Amino acid sequence: MPDDLVYELTKEIFKNKDVLVKVHKSAQEVEPKNILHSPIPLHPGAIKYYEETGLKIPKELRP
Repeated sequence: MPDDLVYELTKEIFKNKDVLVKVHKSAQEVEPKNILHSPIPLHPGAIKYYEETGLKIPKELRP
C-alpha cells in the first residue's frame, strides 16, 4: 500500500477512536503507544504518523 494511504488510515483510526469504542469496547485499548509492542515491523506510512505523535519507533519495528 502507498505510504500516504497508510498514513491517512492510521491517522483516521485514532481521530475516530470514539466511534470504534462504540462498536466494540476493546477499542478503548487502541493507543499509539501500544504499537511499540507489535511483533512485526510497521509500514512506513504508519511510522510517519506515530512519530508525529511523539513516539520513538525502535529499529526492530522498522521495515
